[in-house]
Amino acid sequence: MGSREDANRVKQRISETFKRKQAAVFIVASQYAGLSKEYFDREQNTGIGNPGRFWVNRTDQAADSFFCIPFVDGLDVGYRVAHNKDYGVYLELANDRKHEAIRPVIKRYKNEFIKSVRSIYK
Repeated sequence: MGSREDANRVKQRISETFKRKQAAVFIVASQYAGLSKEYFDREQNTGIGNPGRFWVNRTDQAADSFFCIPFVDGLDVGYRVAHNKDYGVYLELANDRKHEAIRPVIKRYKNEFIKSVRSIYK
């Protein structure tokens, strides 16, 4: 075999290894997205008129629109935490972040998620 074939084999193995690791990170991101959503639901989905950890549920619309989803975007892999209400920005930022939910949900599992991802690349 020539050096060109050897180089192509090495490139192929690197590509395959990268794809496997990217898939593994996606699985970890999926797990932590699920854990994050479960945590939010447990803390906030308390029923209409009841105080959740982050705000009082007047309609359940904001709580019901909260989501955590894994993603792959080119080389980036992770999970997003968001809600899709127009007033979501208000919930997150108003009154010195008194009713924020996204940041506390991310903080809850951030260190564990990073540790899990790092273990894939050891």
